[in-house]
Amino acid sequence: MISYPLADDPTQMLIAVYDGHGLNGEVISEYAAYALVDALEADPNALINDPSEHLRRSIVSMDDGMRAKRSIPSYDSGSTAIVALLRGRQVWVACVGDSRAIKGTKVAGKSAWRCTDLSVDQKPDDPAERARIEACGGYVSAASAAYGPARVWRGGFGIGPGLAMARSLGDHGVAEVGVTAEPEIVADTLAADDTCLVLASDGVWEFVTSEEALAIVQAKAGDASAAAKALIRESSARWKAMEGNYRDDITAIVVFLPVLEGLGPRDSASVAKQTAVFDTEGQETERGAITEQSVGIELAPAPADVLAAAPSAAAAGEENSPAPFIKRRLSMAGNMTNV
Repeated sequence: MISYPLADDPTQMLIAVYDGHGLNGEVISEYAAYALVDALEADPNALINDPSEHLRRSIVSMDDGMRAKRSIPSYDSGSTAIVALLRGRQVWVACVGDSRAIKGTKVAGKSAWRCTDLSVDQKPDDPAERARIEACGGYVSAASAAYGPARVWRGGFGIGPGLAMARSLGDHGVAEVGVTAEPEIVADTLAADDTCLVLASDGVWEFVTSEEALAIVQAKAGDASAAAKALIRESSARWKAMEGNYRDDITAIVVFLPVLEGLGPRDSASVAKQTAVFDTEGQETERGAITEQSVGIELAPAPADVLAAAPSAAAAGEENSPAPFIKRRLSMAGNMTNV
């Protein structure tokens, strides 16, 4: 999702990918999308004066609020989050889990853009993550062909959910063994040679490296919707080649830079003209200065067995899902697209 303008300020934008997991992962990720915007906008002064700390506190407080709500099934379900807060040429990237953000940069004398990771995948077998989990009494199983990726367990192998990430929103059943919603935040200044930001769930990064993803995006430079689609297609193809009919959720947002410059004064009429909502084919449903050439959002369709189990196509995300987000000024949303 993309929230623009953030806190009614057209110089600020929030870009985020949430990747739910567990039986109620979709509930957790949707709650997080709404609640984080609310938390950030609740204190506009903190957002201006200390954006990094306010972003951190907002994520943690949003997770605490989720835990306190009996209606939110967060004990054994959760979501990752990769969030980029943009203000002018500044960006703060917050990571919870194993989704990832990268940046592309032109390099003098070279045709290929340079790739910079703006986050670190928080896997359970990372030494620092593992040390925290084990200090809290948790158990981390090693990655293996038989059991898949490294996983977090409550006290011993097979006890608990077997979470494949060390940090998460929700998943409060393993909070006592060190799984935390505390984000890692990277601050960066976007230079004139910086070309794009890519935020994606681990379904992209499982078989596509950061450098490969950037090359795919660069090949579609100037058309972010096409770039996001191309990245999803390549990721899906690699899952098919490696895993057959099984595939993780795949979500990607591509933003070509600069994206905030020239968006106009801080009046509501101007802002209304400068927002856009895209359908599954990347077409504008509201015209504005932000177009599919600058921002593209794509989600891969769920495998057939998952879609068959969904209560309806709309619930699965194929049609009309942006409607509640529009009312919340989450002004761009991507539906599932057949790729």
